[in-house]
Formats: sequence, C-alpha cells, structure tokens
Amino acid sequence: MLPIRWVILLLLVSFTTHGDETIVRMLVPGFTVQELPVKLSNINNLRFAPDGRLTALGYDGRVHLLSDTDGDGLEDKAEPYWDKQTITVPVGMCWSPEGLYISSRGKISLLTDESGDGKADKEEIIASGWPATDVASGGVDATAVTRDNDGNIYFGLLTADYSNPYRVTKDGKARYDTNYVRGTIQKWSPESKTLETVATGIRVPYTLAFNKSGDLFVTDQEGETWCPDGNPLDELNHIVLGKNYGFPPRHPQHLPNLVSEPPVIGFGPQHQSTCGFTFNESSAAQKRFGPAWWEGDAFVTGQSRGKIWRARLVKTPHGYIGKEFMIARLSMLTTDVAISPSGDLYVSCHSGPPDWGTGPKGTGKLFKISYTDTNAPQPVYTWASGQMEVRVAFDLPIHPGVIAAIQGKEIEFGEYVSAADRYEKLKPPYQVVKHQTATPRGKLKIVSASLQNDDHTLVLKTTPHPLLAKYAVTIPGIKARGSTGPGETVDVEYDLNGVSGLAIDDALASKLPKSLREPAKKTGLKMLNNGEMQSACLPHSDLKLVSELLGKFEHQTRPYPLAKEQKLSRYQIQFKLAAPANAVKFRFSAAQPFWVLTPSINTEILIPTNGIFSLEVSRDRLRDGKVINVITEDKASPVSFTYFQENDETERVLPFSSFRPPWAPENQPIAYVAPERVELSGGDFQRGKKLFFGEAMKCATCHRIRGEGETTGPDLSNLAHRDVSSVLRDIRDPNAAINPDYTAFNAHLHDGETVTGFVRAQDEDSLQIIGVDGTETIVARKDLAELRASSISLMPEGLLEQSSDKEIRDLLVFLTSEPPRRTRPELQAILKTSETNQPGTNRLLNLVWVASKQDHGAGEHDYPAVQKMWLQLLSRSTNVVSTNAWQWPSEQEFATADLLVFYLWNKNWSEVRLAQIDQFLARGGGIVALHSATIADKNPEKLAERFGLAAQPVRTKYIHAPVNLKINFENVEITRNLPKQIRFLDEPYWPMIGDETSVKAIAVADLDGKAHPQIWTFEKGKGRVFASIIGHYTWTHEDPLYQILMLRGMAWAAGVDASLLETLVISTTE
Repeated sequence: MLPIRWVILLLLVSFTTHGDETIVRMLVPGFTVQELPVKLSNINNLRFAPDGRLTALGYDGRVHLLSDTDGDGLEDKAEPYWDKQTITVPVGMCWSPEGLYISSRGKISLLTDESGDGKADKEEIIASGWPATDVASGGVDATAVTRDNDGNIYFGLLTADYSNPYRVTKDGKARYDTNYVRGTIQKWSPESKTLETVATGIRVPYTLAFNKSGDLFVTDQEGETWCPDGNPLDELNHIVLGKNYGFPPRHPQHLPNLVSEPPVIGFGPQHQSTCGFTFNESSAAQKRFGPAWWEGDAFVTGQSRGKIWRARLVKTPHGYIGKEFMIARLSMLTTDVAISPSGDLYVSCHSGPPDWGTGPKGTGKLFKISYTDTNAPQPVYTWASGQMEVRVAFDLPIHPGVIAAIQGKEIEFGEYVSAADRYEKLKPPYQVVKHQTATPRGKLKIVSASLQNDDHTLVLKTTPHPLLAKYAVTIPGIKARGSTGPGETVDVEYDLNGVSGLAIDDALASKLPKSLREPAKKTGLKMLNNGEMQSACLPHSDLKLVSELLGKFEHQTRPYPLAKEQKLSRYQIQFKLAAPANAVKFRFSAAQPFWVLTPSINTEILIPTNGIFSLEVSRDRLRDGKVINVITEDKASPVSFTYFQENDETERVLPFSSFRPPWAPENQPIAYVAPERVELSGGDFQRGKKLFFGEAMKCATCHRIRGEGETTGPDLSNLAHRDVSSVLRDIRDPNAAINPDYTAFNAHLHDGETVTGFVRAQDEDSLQIIGVDGTETIVARKDLAELRASSISLMPEGLLEQSSDKEIRDLLVFLTSEPPRRTRPELQAILKTSETNQPGTNRLLNLVWVASKQDHGAGEHDYPAVQKMWLQLLSRSTNVVSTNAWQWPSEQEFATADLLVFYLWNKNWSEVRLAQIDQFLARGGGIVALHSATIADKNPEKLAERFGLAAQPVRTKYIHAPVNLKINFENVEITRNLPKQIRFLDEPYWPMIGDETSVKAIAVADLDGKAHPQIWTFEKGKGRVFASIIGHYTWTHEDPLYQILMLRGMAWAAGVDASLLETLVISTTE
C-alpha cells in the first residue's frame, strides 16, 4: 500500500483547482502542483532569499517573506519585509550581499535590515533622475533589476511612448534617438555611482538575469499592435553591450540605418506578454528543477495567456539560438517563476482578465510545482520526419499502450495553433487575438502509431501535412514501460521547419583503387555494387548545433545508429531557405571540405583559411523556396550557416525558422478576413469624433487618440486593435479591468489632506500627482503619511447613461476604427507582375488634375492637399506630364489632355460643361471621378449619363465608417492580384443614381442589405470613365493599396498599361 502522503500527491498531480476551475495544468508528466495557503495581493516578482525563504514582491509595493510553519512543505505564513508606502509599481527584485534591490517608478532602491530583526528598515535610492515617459505610464518605469558577480546593478527603462515609439510630433518630425535613456538596459556601477547604457531598442523589459556563462538575458514584450515590425512577438533576448534590439524598428525616414539584433526566441502567437523567467542551474546550494537534462534551460512566463515555457538555449560562436517548449497552461495571469533551493518551481499569478488584471489591490495566488515522479517519460522533441510522419522523442521508454490510446486521434493545425489550446482561458482583448481564434483550423488524421529506439520514440503515420503552419499533438496514456494505471496526457507542438539529412554510403566497388574499380563493377555482384542511403529530418543545418540542442537524445532523430555517420562516403543536408527578411549575405563555413549545390551555385573546391573552409554568397543566389544541398565528404561534418544584415559585418546564426525540408508544402494558411462587426452597423466615425471631443462626454479632456486630446488618462489609439465588446465594457464599467499604467493613488498627508490621482514622477524629495482634471500637485515626501493604490478607477461611471444606442455606436466606431495599415508583403504580392503580363504602350500620358477649395473639416475633402500629393507622386514618372487645374479644365487642357482627374464637389454641372465632357469622351479621352466628383446637386441623371452613376444630396445616403469592399475580378487590368476583400475607413455612398447595368463594378459594399457599387468603370463611345466613391479622407489617398487601385484605374481610363503608373507605388514600398 502507498504511504498516505503519496496518495495525496497523486491526487494533486499535474493540476490544482480553484472551485471547479483548474488553474495550473502541466502539459508534461511527473509533476505535482500545489497552491500555497497564503492570501496576498497580486505579486509581480518571486525570488528566494539567501536564507532560502521565498520572497514575494507585491504590485502594491510591499515585500513579503514566506515560511513553512507546519512542516508540510508549503509556505503558509507571510511576514512583511517592507511595508512602507515608498515603492509604487515595482517590477524587478534581486537579493544580494548588500540587501534587496527593487526597481520601481522613478528609482532603484536598496532595502536593508539595519536592526537585524528580519525586516528591512532602510531604503537607499541608488539610482534615479531619468526623464519620464512621454505618455503617462502610470508608474511602469524602471524594471527588471539584477546584479552581476562584480556588484554592478542592471535594470531596464520602459520605452518613451509604446504607442508612438518614433516620438513623431504633429509636424511629422521624429524625436526618437538611440542615445536617449528610455527604452534601454542600464548599468549602475557601485564604484563610480554612475549609469551607463548597455543596450537600446527595448520596449517593456520585465526580467533581467545572468546565466552561469555570465551572459545577460531579458524578456521584452510585443509591440506590433502599435508599431508594425516593432517586436512582432514577445521576446527573450541576449543582451550584448552596445547593441540595439529593434523597438522601434528600422524606418526609411526615422531610423534608416538602424541595425538591430533578432530575439533568441520569439514567443507566439502575438500577445503573450512574456514577463518573469529564471535559469535552471544547479549548484551546491541549489537543486535543479525537473529531469537532469533540463539543466541550463530557462523557464519563461507568458502573463496575458497563462503559459510557462521551458526554453532550450544553445550558445554558438555567432550568438545564441533557442527553442521553446510549453510545459504548463494556467487560467490566471502568470507573472513570475523562481526555483527554490530544493528544486521546486514557484509561480505567481494575478487575478482578473488580461491585459491588466485587478491591479495592486487585487488578490493573487502562488503555486509550487514539484518534480515528484522521476520515472515519468518526458517529451524531448517533436518533429515532422516526413510529409506523412511525426516523431515524438522521450527521455525514457514509454509504455506500448500509447499505441492503442492514440490510434485514430487527430493532430490540430493552423496558423495560430499551440499545444493544449483547449485549456486557453485567458484571451487579451485585442482584435488580432479575435482573428487568431477565428482563423480556420484543420485536423491531421493519425493513421497508425509505433514505437522505435527501444520504445523511446513514438512514430505517428499521418495524412499529408497540408500547410506551413503550427501543429499540436495530444498524446494520452503516457507512462513508463512496465507501469500500471492510465498514464498521463502529454501535449506537444511542432512546425514544418527543419532540414533533410541524407547519410550516403557508396557501393564498395566505388571505394576500390581505380585499377580495380571498373572490373569490380562489371562483376555485377550486389555486395560490391549496392550502396545505401538513409534520411532523417533535423531541426537545423548545423549538425553541431543540433547535437547541443538535443544532447544525448540526438540519436533519436536518426533511424540508424548515429556512429554510422562518421563512416560514410558523404553526408548531404537538403533544405529550402526561408531566411530573415533583413539577411543580405550568407556564409557557409566548416573545418572539413564541403560543397554547396543550388540552381545558381555549383561550388568548386574551397581553399581553407586558417584551417576553415568558407563560402560567402549574396541573397539573390540563395533564393527562398529553392532546394539547397550542402555536402560533406567521408563523414557527417558540421557546416555553420550564418547571415549578415545590410551595412553590418556581424555574423549571426540563422534561426530554426529559416529552414524547411524539401518536402515541406509551399501553401500558407488561409488568411482570416474579419467579418463586419454587426454591433457597429450604422455607426458614423465623424459623429463619434464630435462626441469624443464634445462637451457632453468630454472624453478628450483626459484621453488622447491618434495624436489629439489630453494625456491625463490612457492613450486610446490602440483601441482599434481591441474587440468592441471589451471597449464598451471598459466605458460602462471602468472598474472591471483597471489599466496598471493608470492605477490611481490616494496620497494621505500628515496635515489630514488627501490628494488623489496618477503618480507621474517622483524623486527622493517629492511626488508629482495628476488629478482626473489634469491638475498637477507636487507633494513633498516629508509631508506624505501614506500612499495607497485605489481599487476604483478615476474614470467616472455612467458616461453612457444619457446616450442613445445610435450615439454609442457612433462613439465606438470612432474609438475602434483607424485607417488600415498595409504591410510590405501585402503590397508586393499585389504588385507582383504576372508571367503573362506583357508591358503595354510606353507612350507619354498628358494628365490634368482638377481640384477646388476644401469644403469639409481637417483631413476631409481636402482637394488642394490631395491634388498636390498626387501630382508629386505622378511627377516621378518620366512618361507622365501632369498639371493642375482649378475648379474646371481650360479649353486648352480639354484639347490636349489624355486623362482628366476630378476630385472636387462641382456645384455647376451646366449644359456647357456637360457638352465639354461629351466632346472629350467622344475623342477617346479618359476621366477619373473621385468621391464627391460624382455628386450633382441638380439633375444627377445627366451626370450619370457621362459617368455611369451619380450621387445627389438627400437622395443618396452616406456614412463615415469602416467599409469592406468586395472585389469583382472581371477587369483584370485593375484587379490583378488584389485580395477578395479590401477594408477602408472612408465614406461610401448609396444608392447611386443611374443605370447600374451600364457600369462594370470593380468593388461593391454591402449597405442596407444590398451590394452597391463603390468603384466602377464606364465606357461611352471611345471614352472611358473610372470612378471611385472611396476617397473622402486624405488618409485614404495616402494608403498605398488605394493608390495602386487608383493608378490602375487611371491607366485603364487613359488606355495605357497599368505598369506605366503602378511602378510609382513600387518605389514607395521597397
């Protein structure tokens, strides 16, 4: 019979519950999870003190020391180590011989116990005085403090403006400077008492830590939501002195020469919020967590979706490379991890929903994860070993019962699939997350299963892998060979990255001396003439790197003895390249001779330099998608494959994502098209803007959005990336999820006065508190009796009580809509020239652009500014002569123009003017009518006879709102390579006046339950008309996708090839 304590542990294995909810689910077997029986506010950081006690740093600035009073192995008592109200929004804690270092708003503090009573009684501010963030960060400021062995202190400073990282002012000038102190890693010397910038390009650093090699790492958070290419994923970075880490990223205007380092690991999909991490390094005083081969790995938390990863790091001569393996899912916001001296992993969690949780006043939880079953087989690596085969390597033999347990199961796949997605309870309130969830997923059927490598490797035969996507496998019944019981469920994931390794052993006849080779071949004996070739799928092209990644389990990637590779005739690596976008040059190097074969490379014998054979090739010679062969003779010898960025001679290791086996499919996951948000139907952007800036709601007195408004409260520019329901919830119930950057504080003074507001800056002597009305109050520290975080938001409740449903829709449309941002790959795919597309007539095009006085507000119907912008663009073409006309073309312009572009609200469609239009079209002229140019205040039917369709106030409706255009691909000259739907934030018109059957719709929009033309072509005699209702806002004319559409329409109307004009956009997107 099992001892009672083991019975209890077995009941707790792999999870702990809160009511009916499972909070921590281990995805690997052999672990026990227990919740600590203590009640504390939300904890930001965990560390173990020199005496072995667990130290918890609260969001509210208090520090707790935890101890086990009853000997059951769980800390059940929390005592204050620091409870003075001097530390606000702390992120980062580090024990040292000097005491406890804490990074928080405006300072780095050293807490010491001068009296020796086990409680800190002195705070020394060792560093402060850096400039505040541009936007009110609500306190997230100095973070991630740590210490090296020489006593130097390192910490991070939040970027100046996460939503405007280039710090672009209203006049379009960028104030960002890589020499600026914000967005950096800082080093403080105890000898000089000065700060030094270690690294730049940091966004939101949460944890800094050194490994045993003395290398510094940091977790940094995703920024793609607010800045394209700015930290597309959450990151683990290796910090090197003087390097930049990519936030904000390289920009053709603001940062044209920036060189930045790639992350060691990017944690996806977008919006994970990497926070705490720790290295799993054992010593005489510190046991390791988990099996022995986890030594040196890092454990990283994903706060906003509740994840813990084990990160395997490999150090190469050209930098670190890493691979993440998810080991746990949690249903609470996961902030930090720490390993106890006895080798248990402790985890801190916040309560509440992402992103922000319940703040400093909320109640969190702490968990202890113990490795209790050392006989449980652990998954080592999962990979697709062929188009229809998946292998999962384990560190110990597994029970053969798994074969029946997994038979007939399915593997889930998709662009955003991760292991154990069924347990994901936390979803950050961003539209991109909603898109990830709605993106189609598929199922890959498991046809059969077997065990190989002495039952260490599970081999799954599957239906073919259809997409370059993520794949997740759920494996039930995992237990040790010979064990009883049901076993545990293991969740793993893999992708289709990797290389094919071919072990080739030539026939014996080929190895004989030349004089005997031909006679031996002529004998026809199989033993002399039959060679052998075996293949394997490996995670990287560098065999040495593979060996260090997988350690003693490397042999499981080969279906043959690993030692055989040292007795081969030759070894061949095959892969397709998917290199980093900024790679311009590549280098192959090895200590043994090798050959590289591609469609454009056939290397001769290489001459070694200092004993190293190397080959450098430019990117255009290693085209993505083409099979590359790297061959070594006599044995499998590691060949390093590295890359260089533009204007930088730093050699960098290629990440795992750069390699795909030759059999990998080329087709990408189907892009998700967001459905129209039904709850916003009928909402008007312009009306919502008036509400936001109006006196009734007064939103702009506290909030800034897209560069307008005040900065007392949160900047709302990112609301376009959140789902509407969460935005509405935050307005109706401001206390539901308080932004930690805008946690209010109550400052109680010695004289009895209380000041409430956001603490914006602080130094050793004073605090700056900003009230809800923007009033600034400076409070001297000596006058402060107590500073407490408020559990109530300063945003007033009941803002929408007096608003109609229509007004609420209007406001939500304004808050959650922004002009779409196009990506470079999206535009390049549209501009990609078809192989059958022949260049058209390269004749001179005479174009006249007609404009008039602006008749709407800023950025609307700005005819002069748009005319100037377009003429500047058109002037880049040597084949276009473009001129401007005011209100109406002259007689001379009608006579000489090939194309007339009208962008104005013409109030005078007289018979004379209509006759001029008729004459112009009759001689074969082309017309482009943009937006309000289709309006006729009187007799719109006559204008429709010339333009195909026309609008008239009152009879024609309009709305300022996001609009999805559905493309009709009949006119391939205009619609070539366009997506099926294009989204704009503009002003559609409907219904149009005229005979819709006389026009050919290029794009329609669903309005009032019917498809209405918004872009069309019309032919009258020899003349051609291209019309677009889309074009109300200046930002639409600045949209490169819109420019492509309009330039193609201009070319069609003028009767010239589209390539004559669309190349103008190519020059702006490269």
